[in-house]
Amino acid sequence: MRSIALILSLLFVSGSTGVASAQDAATRQRGDGAIKAETNEPQRVATERFQLPPHERLRIALLTTVAIVWFFWLGAALGSYLNVVVYRMPLGLPSVAPDSRCPKCRTPIRWYDNIPVVSWLALRGRCRSCREPISRRYLIVELLMGSLFVGLLCVEVLSGGANLPNRPRRAAADLPMIEHFMEWDLLGMYCYHAALLWFIVGIVLFCIDGHRLPKRFILAALMVGWLPPLVWPSLRQLPFILPP
Repeated sequence: MRSIALILSLLFVSGSTGVASAQDAATRQRGDGAIKAETNEPQRVATERFQLPPHERLRIALLTTVAIVWFFWLGAALGSYLNVVVYRMPLGLPSVAPDSRCPKCRTPIRWYDNIPVVSWLALRGRCRSCREPISRRYLIVELLMGSLFVGLLCVEVLSGGANLPNRPRRAAADLPMIEHFMEWDLLGMYCYHAALLWFIVGIVLFCIDGHRLPKRFILAALMVGWLPPLVWPSLRQLPFILPP
C-alpha cells in the first residue's frame, strides 16, 4: 500500500502538463491581434476555445482519473481510522495501537483484510476467522469519507478555487483541471477543509452512538481549526471581524 501511495504521489508531482503557460501565450496573442485589428466599430472579443493535442488531452484525463481515485482512497482510509477512533476513545483505549482486531473473536486483522471498502466487500461483511458479521457502518463511513474528499476535490481544487471568495483567478478560462494541482495554496486549503470535515463526521458519529465528546477529540479539533489559519494567513478567506 505504501508503494502504491508513493507512485501516485510521484504522478502528482510530475503531473503538470505545461498547458497553462501555452494557453496564457495564446491568450496574449489573441489580445494583441484584437488590438491591431481595432476599428471604429465596437470591438469583438474572441472566445474560441484553446485546443489541446490528443496526447495532451489523454494525459490530462489520465492524471485527473488518478487524482480522483487517490483522494477517494485517502478519504476512505481516514474514514476507516475514524471508525477506530470513535470505537476506542469512549472506552479509554489508544486510537493508534494496538492493531485492529475483530471485536468478537479478538483475532488481529491482517493488512489485506484492512483495505478500506475493498476488504469489507471481499469478505462480504464477515470476519475471516470467526465468520461473525462486521457492521455495515464501517463500509458506510469509508464510502462517505471517500465521497466527501472527492467532492471537496472537485469543488475546491479542480475548479481552481471557484468556491473561494477572495482568491484571485487566472484569466485563462479553459485551464485544464489537473493544472490546479500545482497551486499549493489550493492544496493547503483543501487539506485544511478536509481535516475539518473529518472532525465534523467524527462528532456526528459520537452523537449517533450517544457518547459524550472525548476531551482529546475536542482539543485536537480546536487545534486543527484554529492553529493553521494563524500560521498560514491564506487559509483565512474571510476576516475574523466583518467590517461594518
